[in-house]
Amino acid sequence: MDNKLQIFKNDEFGKIRGKEIDNKPYVVLRDVCKVLGLNNVSQVKTRLNKDGVITNEVIDSLGRRQKASFIDESNLYKVIFQSRKPEAEKFTDWVTSEVLPSIRKTGSYLARTNNSLQAIKLVNEQVGALLGTVEQIDERVDYLEDNMTVDFGQQRRLQNKAKSKALESLGGIESHAYKDKSIRSKVFSGIWRDYKDYFMIGSYRDTLKKEFDKGIEFLDNWQPQGKLLREIEEMNKQLNLEKVM
Repeated sequence: MDNKLQIFKNDEFGKIRGKEIDNKPYVVLRDVCKVLGLNNVSQVKTRLNKDGVITNEVIDSLGRRQKASFIDESNLYKVIFQSRKPEAEKFTDWVTSEVLPSIRKTGSYLARTNNSLQAIKLVNEQVGALLGTVEQIDERVDYLEDNMTVDFGQQRRLQNKAKSKALESLGGIESHAYKDKSIRSKVFSGIWRDYKDYFMIGSYRDTLKKEFDKGIEFLDNWQPQGKLLREIEEMNKQLNLEKVM
C-alpha cells in the first residue's frame, strides 16, 4: 500500500518528505542527506541495504513529477551513522519521535481493516519494528562510544601532561634548554607530532575517549630522541660549565 506524500517541517532541520509504503514508513533519502551534510547522495546510497530502498514518484516545487529514492527506518539509521554533524543526534530524536510515528499514524493499516487476522499481523509487525528501533538505538550508542572524542576537561589534562613532560625533558625551568625558545618549541612540537603519529589523528583533540588513558600514558613515557636530545644535552652542558667556572 502506497499513501500520500507527507511533508514534515522543522525550524532547525528544514523539510523532510515521507510516506507509508507497503505499511512501513519511508523518507526521502536526499532530504535526510541534506540535513546531515552528506553531499554525495549516490555514494551514501551504495552503503545501504537495497531491500530498504524504494524509488517512488514525488511532485517537486514546480509541480513536476520526479523520481526519488525513499529509505526505510533501518536505512535511515545507517545514513545518520555516516554523518559527523553534531546535530545528528537531535535530528534522530526528531525523526523517531515525530516523523516516523506520524507516518505510521496517518497511514495506519489497522484503521482500515476489519480483518482480525490482519490486525494481529500488523501488531506483530509493529512490535517487530519497535524491537528493531531499540536495536538501532543500541547500535548508535555503541557507535558513539567507539567514536566519541575527549571532552574539554580531558583535553586540558593532556595539555598539562605534555607541558610537564616537556619541562622534565628540557631539564627544568632553570635549564638553558628551557630558556632557549627554539629548543623549547622543538620539544613541544616533537611531543605532539609523535602523539598524532602514534594515534593517527590530526589533533590531540581528536583523541578517542576510550583511548584517553593510553594518551596520558604515551605522554608520560615520551622522551626526546636523536638530534633533539643532543641539542638539549649540549645546551644544558653550558649551564654546568658556568657553575663550575
